[in-house]
Amino acid sequence: MLEDEEDDPDRVPKVEFSAFAKGLAERIRKNGALTLAEYMQACIAEYYGSREPFGKEGDFITSPEVSQMFGELIGAWIADLWTQMGKPAKAMIAELGPGKGTLSSDIMRILGTWPDCRAAMSLHLVENSLALREEQAALLKDYAPKFYDRVEDLPEGPLFLVANEFLDALPVRQYVRKNKKWYEKMVTFDDKAGEFAWALREQPVDISPPKGYPKPIERDIFEINDGARAVVETVSRRIDKHGGAALFIDYGPDKPTYDDSTQSYKRHKRVDVLRNPGGQDVTANVDFSALVAVAEPIVQVHGPVMQGEFLLRLGIVERAEALCLATKDPHIRGKERLAVRRLTGLTDMGAKFKMLGLTKKGSGLNPAGFN
Repeated sequence: MLEDEEDDPDRVPKVEFSAFAKGLAERIRKNGALTLAEYMQACIAEYYGSREPFGKEGDFITSPEVSQMFGELIGAWIADLWTQMGKPAKAMIAELGPGKGTLSSDIMRILGTWPDCRAAMSLHLVENSLALREEQAALLKDYAPKFYDRVEDLPEGPLFLVANEFLDALPVRQYVRKNKKWYEKMVTFDDKAGEFAWALREQPVDISPPKGYPKPIERDIFEINDGARAVVETVSRRIDKHGGAALFIDYGPDKPTYDDSTQSYKRHKRVDVLRNPGGQDVTANVDFSALVAVAEPIVQVHGPVMQGEFLLRLGIVERAEALCLATKDPHIRGKERLAVRRLTGLTDMGAKFKMLGLTKKGSGLNPAGFN
């Protein structure tokens, strides 16, 4: 069924054989190779359900952990849109994949600057990990968060939704160009070498990259994230029906490109995607052009723009200076100024991450940060 499997008995096995990895290998022996999406889905569920991945002591750090300013500015962004909407008496703040709850905590805290806005807002979190739910509930107890398994489960009403590094963790499928045809990339297990390995499905698949992609050449890799597109479509239809806005923050190109963007990090270092299944994060770049194509027929799309541009327009430099003036501690002053460079720098998170905004068509809303 499969081809292109490596067969070198002298290779040193790369897999760290946890109980989960052994179970995944047995699943492949019994049922055959997994699509990349199936492999990612299984590994991500195990990873987030069994460890603390965030922060300096984890495997990676996200923008909300870099500085409180990130969440504060997004909170102010929401308050401004709520005001533009005529200050509805009831509205929801929803976060997809809230991590440790840091972003929602900073958003809700800064909304206290606008008491009417804070009073109007209820907090809703889409989170599958029971361990993370417990951590989020403890941090956010003052805001009485409600939890959901899916975006579709969020209650009806005006919605202000934020998704920071959520879409990149959704499983992708990959197709490799070979002899002018597309073959799906699979994950198998090489018993001789004692490790997981890449393979191609034997039969080609009938797919065509959407408009905007260049003409493919030999060995090009077409990557598609059906889950990300489904989330954006669901959120778009919610905004179209009930009003509000959404902000998607993630990394990836804003133009269609062929690439293998899957990646894994362990203790802040990039590692082999197949090395430690379930024991390390597995992500892929977000195709913003595909998200725009899904959303544009339904809602007003803003961006994508680089995170650095967005935060600078929202006043991150001014906020940092205000925090510096409020303390005499040189360490804190240096930390906030360093955070500005990290969050906005063209060689750091400022260019890597993009912001994509959605509002209801004809609402007249003008979300800050996009122009």
